[in-house]
Amino acid sequence: MAARALKTLNNTHSELTRIFQEDTNGNVELRFLSPAEFRKHTGAPEWTSAMYLKDEISIPITPASIRPSEMNRALRHEYVHAFVAQISHYKCPAWLDEGVAQIIEGPANPQLAPALSQWASENPIFPLNELRNGFTTMDDYAVPAAYAQSFFATRKLIQSKGFSAIVKYLKALSVGKDEKAAFKLAFNQEQAEFEKSLADSVTRWVRSGKTAL
Repeated sequence: MAARALKTLNNTHSELTRIFQEDTNGNVELRFLSPAEFRKHTGAPEWTSAMYLKDEISIPITPASIRPSEMNRALRHEYVHAFVAQISHYKCPAWLDEGVAQIIEGPANPQLAPALSQWASENPIFPLNELRNGFTTMDDYAVPAAYAQSFFATRKLIQSKGFSAIVKYLKALSVGKDEKAAFKLAFNQEQAEFEKSLADSVTRWVRSGKTAL
C-alpha cells in the first residue's frame, strides 16, 4: 500500500508540474494512521477522509480508504493542496484551494450537485470570504454545499480566464499581495464583481434542473 501511495504521489507531482508549469522543492510527509489516531493528530471532523496540514498528508486506514481507487483519489486531492500551498506560500484561500483539488482529483463527487442545488434554492451563495479559512469548523449540513460552490467558482474562473490565471493569482499571493489585489491582477476583475457573476451563474444552474456540476 505504501509503495502504491508513493507511486501515486510521484506521478501526481509530475502531472502538476505540467498543469501549473511550475515545480516545488518542499518535501511532503505521508502518514497512515488508525481512525482514532487520525482524529487526535489532525483534530478533523468525522466526515474528513484525509488531510494535508503543515507539509504532511495524513490518511486514516479504513476499509474504504485502502481501496486503490479511494486511496488514489484522496492522495491526488491532498497533494494538490500541498502543491498549491507551496506555490502560494500557504496563502491560497480555501475555496480556491478546494476547487482546484476537486477539479484535478477526478470526476466530481455526485453528492455535491444536489447539495449545492438545495442550498442555493434556500440561501444566498456563500460569500467567498466565508470560505477562505477552510470548512472543518462549518456546520456539517453546509459542508457539501461549500465544497460544491468552491468547485463551481474555480471552474468558472478556469473556463473564463484560463488555468494560467490561477497560477498568476497564487504567485501574487506568494509575494504578499492581499487577496482582492491579487484577484484583480490575475483575473482582471474585482472579486466582488466575480461573486455577483458567480451568484447569477449558480442561480441559472439551479433553475436549469441539471443534476451534475
